[in-house]
Amino acid sequence: LKLIGILILSSCATTPYPYFDSAFNDKNRAPASIISEVQEKSSDKDDSELNQKSKAEYFFLKGDLLSQEGKSEQALEAFKEAHYYDPTSGMVAYRIAIEYFRKSQLTDAVYWGSKAVDRDPKNKDYKLFIAGLFTSQREYVKAEDVYLELIKDNPRYAEPVLYLAALYSEQKKFKLAHDYFSKLVLFKDYEQRHLGYYYRGRIDFESGAAIGKSKTSDWTSAKKDLEKALELKPDLMEALQILGRMLEKNSGREAAFKFYVKYQKSKGPFPKLAETLAQYYIEKGDFDGAYEQLEIVERNSDDDIGVKLKLALILIDRKDFPAALEKLEKLNQLVPDSDKVKFYTAAVYEELRKDDKAVEMYMTIPLNSSHFEDSRINTSQIYKKAKNYDAAIRVLEEVISKKQGKFQVYLSLAQVYEEQNNWSSAIMTLKDAEKKFADNNQVNYFLGILYDRSGDFKNMKSYMKKAFVNDKNHYQAMNYLAYTMAEKNENLTEARDLAQQAYKLASDDGYIIDTLGWIYFKLESYDKAEELLEKAHEFLPDVAVIAEHLGDVYLKRNKHDKATRTFRKALKVETDEARKKLIMDKISMVESTNPDTRRPASSLSNEVNKDE
Repeated sequence: LKLIGILILSSCATTPYPYFDSAFNDKNRAPASIISEVQEKSSDKDDSELNQKSKAEYFFLKGDLLSQEGKSEQALEAFKEAHYYDPTSGMVAYRIAIEYFRKSQLTDAVYWGSKAVDRDPKNKDYKLFIAGLFTSQREYVKAEDVYLELIKDNPRYAEPVLYLAALYSEQKKFKLAHDYFSKLVLFKDYEQRHLGYYYRGRIDFESGAAIGKSKTSDWTSAKKDLEKALELKPDLMEALQILGRMLEKNSGREAAFKFYVKYQKSKGPFPKLAETLAQYYIEKGDFDGAYEQLEIVERNSDDDIGVKLKLALILIDRKDFPAALEKLEKLNQLVPDSDKVKFYTAAVYEELRKDDKAVEMYMTIPLNSSHFEDSRINTSQIYKKAKNYDAAIRVLEEVISKKQGKFQVYLSLAQVYEEQNNWSSAIMTLKDAEKKFADNNQVNYFLGILYDRSGDFKNMKSYMKKAFVNDKNHYQAMNYLAYTMAEKNENLTEARDLAQQAYKLASDDGYIIDTLGWIYFKLESYDKAEELLEKAHEFLPDVAVIAEHLGDVYLKRNKHDKATRTFRKALKVETDEARKKLIMDKISMVESTNPDTRRPASSLSNEVNKDE
């Protein structure tokens, strides 16, 4: 059916009316003087045969020009006027049929197409067109009869062979389809000869798959035909994709990917294949490879906004922000109303510390945009970083008053209050969120954190328990409560049980492992604590508190040399002055009692320590 549609549309090219072939210029349009001349003729001898033909010529030309301009309804009226003055013309009937087809009025198209064939039974274009219409209406027998008649009368005419084979394929008459595609490849001078090989190979592949064949060896003839099709037309991506599917079924997706890469390097570059390869590379996390392929697509598609945006996003992922900004600023010129482009442009400005430009761009994103809330959250973060808390609060409160769509807005507002140590406002903000986002369990978790920071251990414990009761997999809430209990030396057995549950859910999370190890330390199970804390330190070697915990265990186990080395590691990455002093006191204590453990002092790192 797809082939038939192509046939019908290609038939709709402007075909000159026989009376004035010489009147058409190189753009298939008649000069305005021709129309004027025809109009003058039509006013002279109203009843003469010449005048009738002149009027037919005039209306046909008018219809043809309107059709080229896409004015199908007006073109149809003009062609009908031409038919009125020349009711015996097959060409006029044919053009009326085409306009009805364009309007999807297939019954009328068949009626007028049949008239065209009746008036000129030998015209191949008319017959091909009417057969295509029969096929589109699934009148397969009628279509088949027309194609067979065309083939019989025109044995060197390739088109009906192609479309009859397609018709048989549509009906799943694969043997007949295969036979006619085989006839098609014998037309040595046929411009579209690759189609015969392609469709014959495709039939062999799909019919083989339908009966359970799933190895390349089962598709030898299909593979041969598809390779021949590519030899004739190297950019026939449909053939290439079927060969790739064969390889994927036989040897896996990676084999198909390598095949495409090799083909692109040896025969390409082809933009359509580049799109496929770019997606493969993105899935593999190879953004350099994806970028290279997307550049091929971009070079061959000046107006593909999506490709240009993907290129910019890959540059962002590479952290090449200046190059990303260059592309995004060009995109803003091409699509000035795109909120997505504005959002990413603002984000890049933010990365480049051009905060004023970032805020200006974020604030242009309108309320009805899917990026509205995120743009305002990011704006508030910029204000918060600059200690402009009033502006940060104003932006977020405006979002809440207008939209109230995202929990993250409330959380961001609570964080602004938290940074000011305004615990009551922070908690009140999340309590409002609790009413609006009853199904969002993160409200419980973050409220628990706020109560903890405000010194309300009772409410912290209540909300953390609510978080992991509602979500059995919420290991962060389990871990938070377990660690807090350990730090307070309260209910250490309960804390251990919670930490073990969290560890089962996230056994590769260094913080979870540290919590469990630290609780074993508190329970004086030093061997188990050492095992776990060494593992946590291996996962997160630059986290000061984990290194300090491990040093404490080594100290308890009289491994003084290890303890000193580990404390020094903690000292390098610790940023809190009070904790630095505590660690230095531990080092001094170990060295004073064990002189052999002394080491040269290490320089302090400015790296920010992640909160436990």
